[in-house]
Amino acid sequence: MVPSSKNVLITGGAKGLGAHLARHLCAEGHRILVLDRTAVEDLAPDYQQMLAQYMTVDLGDELAVRDCIAGMLASNEGRIDVLINNAGARSFQEFSAFDAYEIERCIQVNFKTPLLLTHALLPLMKQNGYGRIINIGSLSGFRGYGSGSLYCSTKAALAVFTQSVGSELAASGEGVTINAICPDSFRTREGEELPGFEETLKTTARTVDTLLRSRTNGEVIPVASRRRLFAEASVGLRKHTSWLFKRK
Repeated sequence: MVPSSKNVLITGGAKGLGAHLARHLCAEGHRILVLDRTAVEDLAPDYQQMLAQYMTVDLGDELAVRDCIAGMLASNEGRIDVLINNAGARSFQEFSAFDAYEIERCIQVNFKTPLLLTHALLPLMKQNGYGRIINIGSLSGFRGYGSGSLYCSTKAALAVFTQSVGSELAASGEGVTINAICPDSFRTREGEELPGFEETLKTTARTVDTLLRSRTNGEVIPVASRRRLFAEASVGLRKHTSWLFKRK
């Protein structure tokens, strides 16, 4: 039986979109577990009290992440019903300017860690007969641009991974789904809020609500204003995503 109150694990949930989703889902009656590198004492007091569990970890540290997941499963009766891979490393500059550490870290946080968490939790979700994996991508993964080589390519890889594993899960019929939500940019590279900031957060949260109920599998869902989507279509976004992401 699927519990009405679900254990929801959110990576990168200390602030921004991750914190917004945490607050939203807590208000819906779910228990929120968060992994983030921010120290717990730096969270707002009301937010600390709201969370069922918070672990400070560098999501670029594979062994530390594995230890945290083992700890969370042990303290939550082996049950994590929903995984939201939200954490992201946002690095922007010419590709030749990145050093080896920056390249490895971006791949680790944006792509490898979501894969490892999915790999760790998927068998348990199948065993429990219910699971929702939601990868937070970006419209930047639909079309590369200058200075975004690492960010765009890792988000594109996450979207294709979602589609591929979603095809497997759809065929198995085991009650587990994986989908990706790809919001438009809502902050500048310096962290300032862009127009449509609140709208993007709210639309993403509503999309999460829909995916918790839906049996949809392997979908890559853009979240942007109609004006933005129309503008991108004029430079080939829809043609590109139709070829790359549309399920057959």
